[in-house]
Amino acid sequence: MFPISFAPKLIRSCTILLNISKTYCCPPTPKPPVVTVLNACSKIGKYVALLLKQNPLIGELRLYDKNGTVCAVAEDLSHIDTRTKVRSFGGSAVLKHAVAEVDIVVSVGGCKESSRESYKKLFEKNVDDVRSEALHMIEFNPKAVFCIAKPPIEALVPMVSETPVRLQNR
Repeated sequence: MFPISFAPKLIRSCTILLNISKTYCCPPTPKPPVVTVLNACSKIGKYVALLLKQNPLIGELRLYDKNGTVCAVAEDLSHIDTRTKVRSFGGSAVLKHAVAEVDIVVSVGGCKESSRESYKKLFEKNVDDVRSEALHMIEFNPKAVFCIAKPPIEALVPMVSETPVRLQNR
């Protein structure tokens, strides 16, 4: 057995070893991801933002829309008691701030307004917004994951995937 006088030295040594092992052996805890929802004032955007706000893994939720009413959506969501922080960005001039330094960007909205609306009209309605969002992503945050949830997805995804190629060929 060890003498009693040796106990404080043993505790101090164990504490030092524990701190060293935490510093050099354990991986650091990952920071919670930051997610941006583009077109958050659309009907689908509000639902997606509500679901993401309730996810305990998300650290910050950014809401962006061209109009200023996105602040009201963010205000409503901020009253939900979760650790996820909510920030709003309104207007086309602040899109770069909404997508900068985030991990995931989700583009929603642009659904059919009537049953007679063709895929061509739907594509023409959404293509400029998605192209603008893709260009901002390439310029201000090329490492983020870009999720497109706007119809027609089968036409917009190839267009976005070709955008960096066209920029390099200029």
